[in-house]
Amino acid sequence: MPERGGTGAQLRAIYEAYLDKTVTVERSQKIGVGWFGLKGGVADDPCHDRFADELRAYFEELAQSGADSAAVREVMEYVISAPQKADAPRAAYWMLIAVQGLTRPLLPLLSASDAGTVCALLEKIFPRSQRLPVQDELRRELRKRAKE
Repeated sequence: MPERGGTGAQLRAIYEAYLDKTVTVERSQKIGVGWFGLKGGVADDPCHDRFADELRAYFEELAQSGADSAAVREVMEYVISAPQKADAPRAAYWMLIAVQGLTRPLLPLLSASDAGTVCALLEKIFPRSQRLPVQDELRRELRKRAKE
């Protein structure tokens, strides 16, 4: 079960294991993998699906645990800032953005103030011109929550 009070070692461990795996796969891939449509390499590794599945389960457990707003805010801030902080292959960068949408089950646990804080962070890190659809949708939901 996810820990209460803070980002939690479990969440950090999920991210660290994923990033370590992507680096390992990238270092061990053969020359030319991924060029001209050749399959294999870090982009095709199943570690991306495992990462998303682990995060989905973590977020659902956290939502069901009734975590307080401050703890959820910290988790969401970690997830939103992870793509900027991670030193990982490009394929991992895109996955770090994609999994931001998995935080939706946590939104009802955020206070209006914390939702506004998370939304401001998202807007700061990812300006409008750089946001992907998953981030635009998350931003809209955060803004709506901040007005409640």
